[in-house]
Order: sequence, then C-alpha cells, then structure tokens
Amino acid sequence: MSIRQQLQTIYPSVKDALFRRLLTQEDLGYLRKDNTIIGFEVVLDQPNDLSGYAIIAIQKHTILAYNSDMDEEPRLILFPSMDKLEDPDFDLLDLIVERKIFDSDDFVGRQVQKGTLREVSEDLIPPFKQVEVSDEMAEEMNKAMLETSFEDDEQQDVSDEDPFGYATTADDIPEDTPLDQDDQVLVDPPDFGEDPSMEFDESQFSEDSSTGFDESQFGEPDASSESEPAAKNDDQKVVPKTPRAKELDEQTFTAISQVSDYVIMKFGVDHDLATNVVTAALRSTPDEATQIDVAVLLFIKLLNDNVI
Repeated sequence: MSIRQQLQTIYPSVKDALFRRLLTQEDLGYLRKDNTIIGFEVVLDQPNDLSGYAIIAIQKHTILAYNSDMDEEPRLILFPSMDKLEDPDFDLLDLIVERKIFDSDDFVGRQVQKGTLREVSEDLIPPFKQVEVSDEMAEEMNKAMLETSFEDDEQQDVSDEDPFGYATTADDIPEDTPLDQDDQVLVDPPDFGEDPSMEFDESQFSEDSSTGFDESQFGEPDASSESEPAAKNDDQKVVPKTPRAKELDEQTFTAISQVSDYVIMKFGVDHDLATNVVTAALRSTPDEATQIDVAVLLFIKLLNDNVI
C-alpha cells in the first residue's frame, strides 16, 4: 500500500488545535525555536511506506502529525518526539521527507532540507548538535561533571568492598572460573570418622573459657570518623539555591529529553543552550538514568549561578 493510500486511514487534522499543541508539548522541545516548529513533510511518491506501528501511533496521536483535509492536496507532516524518531518499531528514519519550519497553523512552511529523515534530523539530536557556549558556562558544566564522576567512583569503590569480611564460598564461583592463590574459598570440612584425636572438646568454648579476645584493646568507636563520610557526601551534593533550581530539583524525569523540555518551557532557557547541556550529559556516561541525573545537576548549577 502506498503512502497516498495509507493517508486515507488517518483522520484530517484540526489545524489550530494541533499547532497550539506543537508549541507546548514538552517532548517536542528539540523541534521548537521561538514560536516556530520544525516538521518533516513526507514525500508521498517514494519506495518506502509507513509501518503499521507508525500509522497506529499517528491515529492515536502518539506521534503528532498534520494530515490535510479531504478537499485539500494530500499532505502528511510528522512531528515525532525524539524517542519515537529513533524507535525502530516505527521505522521513520528511512522515509524521504522535506524538513520545513512552520510559524502558523496554516502549515505552509519554509523548506530547509530534503532527504531521509535520518539525514535531515541529524543535527537536531544530541550528541550531534554543536552549539556555541560561553567560557563561564563551559567551566560550570565541566565542574559539575567532574563532581558527578567523583561521586560515581566513590560509590563503585564502596560496592566493590566486602564490609563484613566474608570470604567467597565455593558455590558462588562457576566451575570454569580460575582461582588466584590469594582467593579464600570456604569448603566443607573433611570427614574424619570416629578418630578420637579429632573429637570436639566443648569445654574449650565454654562461657568461662577465655578466647584471648579483649574488646578493650580496640577502644570506643570514634564518632567523628563515622560521620566523616556523610559530611563528605554533603559537600559533593549540589544544593539548589535559587527558586528555579529548587523547582527543577523537585521534578521527576524518566527521559533526558524531558529535562531540556522542562527548562525551555518553564524557565525560558535558550533551546540551543539546553541542547548543549543535554549533549554534555549524554557524553558523560552510557547509563541512561545517570545521564538524566547529570543533566539535572548541570542545569541546577547553571541556575544557581544565574548563568541561564
């Protein structure tokens, strides 16, 4: 089925309502600048067609799209969120499209580029987007990422330790794992049968017997030493100081794009600067949850210092 035929299964768009939503929906922040939004108009006559998942997503407005009315020339303009754009289930990246900028609900846009959706959106998606930032902002971002990296290293060191001094049991080690000489492995004691020389003498461990262990030699725990790690962690934590920084710190995000969309919509942060912060967070670690934490940390520091 061609794309022209597929369009007949999609309801026409309500232009004014769609345009208002495009300018406010948080996960489309990467497409917006000022009061304009970037859209990808699908070339109708091409070898590719829309995947079934993409059609369903457009019908249910999971992927926002403009579909022309029946008395108009057939047109389909896609406004996918970043996660939908890159999701292989929707298979959007190989569609041939015209990248356009729209500034009103008549959806008559100015063409910027033509090619596959992968090609024309490449500069919009971190970490590909490159923008200029001030030296002050770059310095703050570097400090924030260094502090986050330091905290991650500390947590890794603690997790690698065995705080109770337990040795590894034989059951915990795969059979094909070679052991170093220094590895301690607890194994079941050999069976010595009824040999009298190996009898167990309970009197050696009676309540009156001395074990040779004197607790007094260790003294009382040093309260200051116990509280020292906590104080160190407090020093590393970035404390929100401004109202905007506190508001951001109270939010919960499940995707890094939500962080940039929030500061753009709520605080009026420049789109390019927000994208640059997200790019820095993405490059700081491969872990998605940590990327979100780093992005929030960077924005908090910049808000604290009134850099943005």
